[in-house]
Parts: sequence; C-alpha cells; structure tokens
Amino acid sequence: MLQIKKLYKSFNIGTDFENNIFRNFEIEFEDNTSTAIIGSNGCGKSTLMNIIAGSLIPDEGSIKIEGTDVSKFKEETRAKYIGRVHQNPSMGVSPSLTILENMALADKKNENFSLRKLIRKKE
Repeated sequence: MLQIKKLYKSFNIGTDFENNIFRNFEIEFEDNTSTAIIGSNGCGKSTLMNIIAGSLIPDEGSIKIEGTDVSKFKEETRAKYIGRVHQNPSMGVSPSLTILENMALADKKNENFSLRKLIRKKE
C-alpha cells in the first residue's frame, strides 16, 4: 500500500511566482489495484510522481510504502520500494540496449546478475 498524508509542496516560496502545488494533500493506493491520475496541464500530476519517486522532496508530509516512511529517502534508496516508467522513455532506459534488454534489466532489479546471463529464453 502507498499512503500519502498531509503533503505540502511549493515552489518559489516568498516570491511573486510562489506556486503552492499541494496543501494538506492525502491519497491512498491499495495493493493489487490500478489508479489513474488525470488532470489538466500544470495541476501537479508529474510533481506528485516526482515526489513519490523521490526526485522531489516534499516540504511537509509523509509517504509510506508498505508502512515504511520513505519521505526523506534519496531517489536511489527509494527505488528499492518503488519503480517508475517516465513519460520520456530516454529518461528511464538505456538507449543503447534493445527493448528486451531494458525489460530484462528491470526484471532483475535488486538481484545480482551478469550481463551474460541477463536474458533467458523462458523469461
């Protein structure tokens, strides 16, 4: 389960361009469900995904994955708990690898492997 509680995130605080994206935002995602986040341009969808993934740190609030508060974890540490596919494919893949090789890398996340044994026919 992914729980977000009392999330606050603002940009350009104290300036004429201050933008408060989230104020006391809360949402919960149950295990084994699919959820779509929809909204107009600039409403905070990508900001929310960046906060969940750890690319952005919230000003306040908590993000819990299976009960573990990951709010202050760095992005690379948080990757142990959550995976992400970027809108721009070049941000989340190795462009020099094939689609199959990129998917195989994702499949082996958090495992020890060698590139020689990365792709197996049965997988």
